[in-house]
Amino acid sequence: MKADNLALECHLDTLFFTLLGFTSLNEVHFGFGFVSKTMKNLKEKGKTAIGVIDNDSKKNQADYFWDFISKEKFGNIEILEKKDTENCFLIKIGKNDIEGWLIEMNQKLAQPYKINDKIINGKYLKGKSKDRNLKYNQGIIDFLNHLIQAEPPEILYLKANVEQLLRL
Repeated sequence: MKADNLALECHLDTLFFTLLGFTSLNEVHFGFGFVSKTMKNLKEKGKTAIGVIDNDSKKNQADYFWDFISKEKFGNIEILEKKDTENCFLIKIGKNDIEGWLIEMNQKLAQPYKINDKIINGKYLKGKSKDRNLKYNQGIIDFLNHLIQAEPPEILYLKANVEQLLRL
């Protein structure tokens, strides 16, 4: 599904959403400040704006996000809507970051993904997630595909809601 009005915070977000089947993504890769700027630009063009960021504490977020109100929450995914603004949404993922969220889901699987017979850990994934060539890392691609194919409820919820928001 085409998602050119979806603003993503980092390389790992972009790879994950690409593997979920979204295309034409706004690849930000510079943090939540640039996500907010991309969202503002989309709204100025009259488009639906959807930002995806880690669930960091409010003090570490751009002022633009402060007037978003919670629309719904499922597990470690929260969907927020900008107050007094149509079709402007923010999706926060994880307890602190997407890496921790992915690792936690992997550990809950009956068959967790392993690299060299070791369950993938947060330190490994965090180190790889900043790499701009992440989309070529077959180990990370296999890890993400393993999670997606296991269909944990949070991933299904995230995908369904992003698809619904993109249709607005």
